Amino acid sequence: MKRLLVACLALVALVTSACGAKHSENSVVSGEGNGTPSTQPPAATKSFGTLESPCGKAPEGKTVTIKAEDAGRGTDKLYIGVGNDRTADAQPGLNKELWDTTSAFVAWCNEQGGVAGVPLEPVDIDGQLIRVEAAMTTACAETFALVGGGLVFDNQMFSGKDSSDFHKCKLIAIPGIAVSTDFSEANGVIQPIPNSAYSQSAIWLHDIAKLYPEEVKKTVAIFGEGVTSIAINRDQIKGTAKAAVPEMKFLDDISYKLIGQDYSVIAQKVIDAGATALTFVGEPVYFSTLLAELKAKGWNGPAFANANQYDQKLFVKGNDVADNALIRIVIHPFEEADKYPATQQFLDTLKEYGPPDVTIASLGAQGFSANLLFAQSVKDCVANGSGEISRVCVIEAAKKIKDWDGGGLHARTFPGSIKQPTCSMLLSGKDGKFVRRFPKDADKDDGLHCDESLSVEIEGDLGKGNVDPSLPY
Repeated sequence: MKRLLVACLALVALVTSACGAKHSENSVVSGEGNGTPSTQPPAATKSFGTLESPCGKAPEGKTVTIKAEDAGRGTDKLYIGVGNDRTADAQPGLNKELWDTTSAFVAWCNEQGGVAGVPLEPVDIDGQLIRVEAAMTTACAETFALVGGGLVFDNQMFSGKDSSDFHKCKLIAIPGIAVSTDFSEANGVIQPIPNSAYSQSAIWLHDIAKLYPEEVKKTVAIFGEGVTSIAINRDQIKGTAKAAVPEMKFLDDISYKLIGQDYSVIAQKVIDAGATALTFVGEPVYFSTLLAELKAKGWNGPAFANANQYDQKLFVKGNDVADNALIRIVIHPFEEADKYPATQQFLDTLKEYGPPDVTIASLGAQGFSANLLFAQSVKDCVANGSGEISRVCVIEAAKKIKDWDGGGLHARTFPGSIKQPTCSMLLSGKDGKFVRRFPKDADKDDGLHCDESLSVEIEGDLGKGNVDPSLPY
């Protein structure tokens, strides 16, 4: 059962009987800030990459308040819930990078005076994989918004109960990851790197087909059986290829068991099917195991997968097993931080402000971008409004941000829509490390391959967003 739960990471790749605030009146934060003081005076204006820091004091002459009924623990700070599953019995440390990254961002931002003079404080929303309702009870009672994190089973955030349902609590979210269609396309959710069920970019599949024009004519999809979200991810890949990469043809799917699978059997099925390429939906250790078995049997076709495979676990079965792997990412790789100032600053920020055992991973970069986006939305809410920070004001400000790259941390995205980024790159493995595969030149066009014409709408039953029309956003 534990391994079954862990397998849902393949997509990757957020008390009381009511959700009211704990205080009945707004407290006031002046232009100088009167929240919990920092141990250091606010630093001079900073930036993150190409983005002027959204953190700092309140605008001069403007009184900033937090709407009491939205405040969670209180109006003295912006309490942000960070979804993660890091104390899950099945896999301790699961998505720990989301908590670590947000904690580092909060320290970095508060050193500058908070956001519009209001300090931030992270609230641990640890779903432990199977305790989502309990985590959401905390979120409903104690947080202003869910920011920078994500829960593997985020579809369970809609419990239908007043004390633990994302919509019934009138929460908002700017998450680092959104797994299910229920959550990714729910109202009140804005993503820095949108994950849309039906609007996909075919750029990475197009690039793979150009690199391997003959091999992709006999592609097989390999996926874990018994989990709807994994099947949806498989269907998205196949649907995207059908819509925009007609040269990529699929043989019959091959499924693997999530418990006790002999991957030599799966490898033999790939060979017996005559497949010359494959796409894998699953967890990096499983992918590594399959690649090792295929290598042992002499199969060396391209094996492509999504960004959750950008993980050192991919080399668990050998430093050479991922030589033919092709991993799609939209962030700038950590291995090239010397070429991308925002990536280097991200790593430096985690080192300086993160916990001693900080986890650095690709999802963490998404989480940092989500925190920047939230802070920018709060700043815009204050600057363009009365000075009251409310959930409606913040989420509406986030919707207006149509062009976003986290200061250069990742590809240009469109948070105010559910459109996926139209740029990406491919990584492969080499000697136990990740290396750039395509495009070759890291110094040209921001190191990514972009083509808006390869954004497509795909067909099929991929679920639908959980929408509450009674909410004002």
